[in-house]
Amino acid sequence: MNTFPLPLTQLIHENLSVVMMFIYSRRPLAEFRHGKFVGTWKYLDRALFDIADEKVTKALIELALFIRHLDDEKKISRVLTAISVRETGAEESKWTFGNAIDEIGTKTPLTMREVANKILHSTGFGWDLNAGPGPILICTAHESQKKRAKWVRAEIEINQVAAACGLLMS
Repeated sequence: MNTFPLPLTQLIHENLSVVMMFIYSRRPLAEFRHGKFVGTWKYLDRALFDIADEKVTKALIELALFIRHLDDEKKISRVLTAISVRETGAEESKWTFGNAIDEIGTKTPLTMREVANKILHSTGFGWDLNAGPGPILICTAHESQKKRAKWVRAEIEINQVAAACGLLMS
C-alpha cells in the first residue's frame, strides 16, 4: 500500500513536463523575442523568460522531492541498476544521470536518487542547453555541501532523467 497520499508518478510526470517544456521552448522563444521585438520589452521578457525561470525552479524542486520519496518507497535507483545489469550483464549501471564534480574537477556519476539530492541541496540552477548529449541542468552546491559532501556542482543530463521517468507508470 502506498503510504503517500498523492499519486507520485503522476506528479513526477507533471513536473517533468514543465521542465521539458522550459528546456525545449527556451531557444525558439529567444529567437522570437529578438527577431520580432527591437529594444527593451520589460514586461514581455518577464512573461517569456522570468516567469518560466520561476516555474521551472519550482518544478525541479517538486520533481526532486517526488523522485526522492518514490526512491524511498520503491527503490527506483536500484531497479534502474537491475534493469541495466540484466540487459548488459555489466556490474555497473548504464543508468547514470550526469556527474557530481568536486573542487578539483573529479567527476562522480549520479544515480537517480543522487540527482534528487543534488537538486534539493543546491543554492541555484543554471542550464547548458547546447550540451553535446542534450540539455544539462547545472546545480551549485551550498557551502555546507561543499565541505560535507565534497561536491561543488552537479551536471545533470535531463534527457536521461526524462527517460527514467518515462518508465514510470502513472
